[in-house]
Amino acid sequence: MNPQDIFGMMGGGGMNMADLFGGGMGGGGMGGGVRKRRGRDVGVRVPVDLETLYTGGKKDVTELPRTCLCPGCKGTGSKNAKKNECSDCGGKGMKLIRRMLGPGMVQQMQVPCDKCEGQGNVIKEKDKCKECNGQKCKEVERTLKVKITRGMKDGTQIPFEGEGDHTPDIDIPGAVVVVLQQEPHKKFQREGDDLIMNQTITLQEALMGCAFELVHLDGRKLYVRSPKDKVIVPDMKLVLKGEGMPSEHDDKRGDLIVTFSLEFPRTLDDEQCEMLKKCLPSGIKQDKDHPAGEEPEECFMDDYTTETWKQMAKIGEDEEEDEEEEGGTQTARCATQ
Repeated sequence: MNPQDIFGMMGGGGMNMADLFGGGMGGGGMGGGVRKRRGRDVGVRVPVDLETLYTGGKKDVTELPRTCLCPGCKGTGSKNAKKNECSDCGGKGMKLIRRMLGPGMVQQMQVPCDKCEGQGNVIKEKDKCKECNGQKCKEVERTLKVKITRGMKDGTQIPFEGEGDHTPDIDIPGAVVVVLQQEPHKKFQREGDDLIMNQTITLQEALMGCAFELVHLDGRKLYVRSPKDKVIVPDMKLVLKGEGMPSEHDDKRGDLIVTFSLEFPRTLDDEQCEMLKKCLPSGIKQDKDHPAGEEPEECFMDDYTTETWKQMAKIGEDEEEDEEEEGGTQTARCATQ
């Protein structure tokens, strides 16, 4: 029978022997080292334009506040840069006390040292560091140089290890994590590795083909043409293969998707109408075979506005009220009969 089984028979329950002898304290069991304390990570949002994400580049993040150990006293708070250990706790900042719970029952517990207030050392006023006034730390500002790889996306995290706050109770400073925040672009929108843009064209360009000059995110000028003999309708999408965003991890590129909006002429004169009639099929359909007396009534549409809609809605409500009143009278008559 092994020692663990004997321990269980004696009432150890599910507890492991390593836990009893220090394994549960982060030391890795008997003889293990003490785990080093690491500071917390801090996130910083950095705005980046789409051009930089397309080409790659560098950006300086300035005036970042940081708490660090005082260089004058090396984090001791003393002007002689020596740790003045508290005599009560031996520089640990904690004391072990025993408390009687009952006959033959003693509880041991750790509490902060009241003499050094848990700091582990006591510094006399005359011995305090002049640079930090005995506080052991200083607030400084520093600059981080952020390298942006082409193809990086909104929300990409770039960690700077060891650039977090460093205080005496921390062995390893945490990281400053730069989070890229893509700024809106006036021409392009990004969806994954694809770029989306809108292009407004005239009716003539929609029917006969269009061409336009485009300045890309890297400064290149593209002369873009629509497919030959292609009629463009509103909201149609055409694509330029390989002209989207570069991929961050390989040499592939997304596509540039162009969505078209059409700008129609406000009015046409008689000459323009005659020219269109010759080259376009007629849009006016009129049935001339109606029997006499059954010809359709001719009516003309008006411009739609919000005010027009309100007036039409009011007319409709009035008509419904009139019909309800007439219907109610008829019902009463039927009931009387």
